[in-house]
Amino acid sequence: LGTSVRIDQTVGSPIQYMLSWLCETEFRTEALKRFVIALCIWTIALVATYDLFLTVKYAATLDIYEMNPIGRTIMRLNYGEIHSLEPVAIFSSCKFLGTLLVIMIVQALSMFRRDWALVVSISLACFQLFLLTCFLL
Repeated sequence: LGTSVRIDQTVGSPIQYMLSWLCETEFRTEALKRFVIALCIWTIALVATYDLFLTVKYAATLDIYEMNPIGRTIMRLNYGEIHSLEPVAIFSSCKFLGTLLVIMIVQALSMFRRDWALVVSISLACFQLFLLTCFLL
C-alpha cells in the first residue's frame, strides 16, 4: 500500500489501479478513511431517518409491528395505552437520541482513533443496511 504504482506496472483493471493510487500515500489513505467514515455516518443517519418515518407512519399499529422488547418497554414508560400516540412520541425521541449518540461517538472516535472509527462505522452501517433490507422485504 505504501509504494507508488505507475500505469505501465498495473496488470489489473482500472479500478485496481485507482485503488492503488488512492492508497499510495498516507494522506490519501487518511482521506479515504475519512470519506468511508462519513459515508457510513450518512448511511446510519438515512436508514435511521427512514425507520423513524415508518414509526410515525404506522404509529396506530406500532404495537403489532414493533417486536423489539426494549422498544415495547419504552412505549409503556408513561403508563399510557400502547395504542395512543404519546408512547410513540417517547419511542421516537429515544430512537432519535440513540442515533444522535451513535453518530457523536463515531465522530469522536474518528478524531482520536480513526481505525477504530472505521471498523465501528462500517459495522454499524452494515447493520443498518441489513435492517433496511428487512424493512423492504
